[in-house]
Amino acid sequence: MKIQGNASNYDGNLPLGRPGKDNNSHEFPLRLSLDNLNKNEPSKTTESKHEEDLPENIRKLKAYIKQIKERLEMAKQELDELKERTFEDEEQKAAQIKQQWSVVNSLNLELMNAAQSLQKALEDQGITDPSVLVDVLV
Repeated sequence: MKIQGNASNYDGNLPLGRPGKDNNSHEFPLRLSLDNLNKNEPSKTTESKHEEDLPENIRKLKAYIKQIKERLEMAKQELDELKERTFEDEEQKAAQIKQQWSVVNSLNLELMNAAQSLQKALEDQGITDPSVLVDVLV
C-alpha cells in the first residue's frame, strides 16, 4: 500500500471498505472514537441503589466479608514474606510459617462461614432478584 501525503495532512479517518482498482484507495472512511468505550460497564449507581435497599443485617454481613477478605489478603502477604525471609534458625522459620498458615486457614474458615450466613440471610429475606444477588455476593 502506498502512503500519500504526510502526517500533517491526516484527518483522523482510517481507510476501510473495498479497495479500488489500484488497491491504494478505499471507498468508506471509518472514524474511531473512544467516547462509547465504557458504556457497557455496569453503573455504580445501580449497585449503590441495591445496597441501600438491603436490610441492615445483610449490609453488615457484606461489610464483614469485605473486612475478612482484606485481613486474609494481608495474612497471605505476610505468609509470602515469611517464606522469603532468611532466618538463622530454620526451626524458628518453620514455626512462624506454620503459625501464619494457621491464621490464613482460620480467616478462610471465617470467610466461608460469613458467606454461608449471608446466603442464609438473603434466603430468609426472600431476596431472589439475580441482579441484587450478584451485587451482594460478588
